[in-house]
Amino acid sequence: MSEKEYNFVIFGAGAIGSSIGAWLYPNYDKVCFLDRKEIADELKEKGINIYLSGEKEKIQKINVPVIMDLNEKQDTDVVILATKNYSLDAVAQEIKAKLGDPIIIALQNGVENQTVLPKYFSKVIYGTICWNAWKDSASVLGFSSWQKPVEGKPKTGSLFLGTVGEKNPELEGIMKNIVKIFNKGFEAEISTDFQNTIHTKMVTNLGNCVLTLVGHNFREISSMKMLAKITTHVLDEGVQILKAGGYEEFPMDGITSWGLVSLGAKLPASISKFIFQAKVKHYPMNSMQQDIILHKGTQSELDYFNGYFLELAKKLGVEAPYNQGIYDVCKEEFTKPNFEPLDVADVWERIKGNL
Repeated sequence: MSEKEYNFVIFGAGAIGSSIGAWLYPNYDKVCFLDRKEIADELKEKGINIYLSGEKEKIQKINVPVIMDLNEKQDTDVVILATKNYSLDAVAQEIKAKLGDPIIIALQNGVENQTVLPKYFSKVIYGTICWNAWKDSASVLGFSSWQKPVEGKPKTGSLFLGTVGEKNPELEGIMKNIVKIFNKGFEAEISTDFQNTIHTKMVTNLGNCVLTLVGHNFREISSMKMLAKITTHVLDEGVQILKAGGYEEFPMDGITSWGLVSLGAKLPASISKFIFQAKVKHYPMNSMQQDIILHKGTQSELDYFNGYFLELAKKLGVEAPYNQGIYDVCKEEFTKPNFEPLDVADVWERIKGNL
């Protein structure tokens, strides 16, 4: 199949959208960013400055085209949606009103986008992100790669694309062409079972709220043993819920296997803390920490991760006391306008009555 070229707009110059554009644009120039005026102005002036975690001295500047309104790019074929779930419906309405029915690549965490986007668009491709990224400022971006090192090849992120529901041959062909284009700048491949792929990734996201609640990376953790106990049980409950729902593990670089998650929950906390500590030691800010702690927001993706798993557990008759306890505390704390991370011992006191 010959490669078809598409005009891309990356809707949202946050950490994920910016990293994709920074990797892709130098190798495929039919890409531009869309964001609000203050961010667009800074990107126009300073470009995207991207660095690999631990290598900020090797920061790379990428000058990228930026627009502030979709009406400026009426020839857009593909919109890469790099916005959060809680903004998704409003963004979808804007795209529909200005572009009609373009190809959509949805990069939100979780599965909420599978409910929202088909209401507006007929050609939706979903993505599972396999890297961490954060913004130091509107124009400075750091990322942590999950890739195994390959000699002579710079690290980037990797992305799984897939469709859901009944197979559409036209959309499958489009997706193959897009993967070819993406591979000019970073790793991308097609998942033949996207629901298993995204749910496997979602298990790891269950721990985001725990690390946010205790301020990992923002304050000293008084008991790594206690944090390991809480987090490993939250993750293991997620694994058991998915297994009960008929989901199967999809192996991915950088994702802890379900077997190791369950082993960590079974081992004494005095032992599992060493496995956990080695894993989390260099773990960068997750997206929830960025929303709640760094940007001092009150909106997070808690409901799209832990809330979703709790609903699934209830439907399947699976007990999830750790997730319920953590969810309840986060629900109360994250809505506070000046959230301050809690000591892990305080978190334990507040959830142990659920266990």
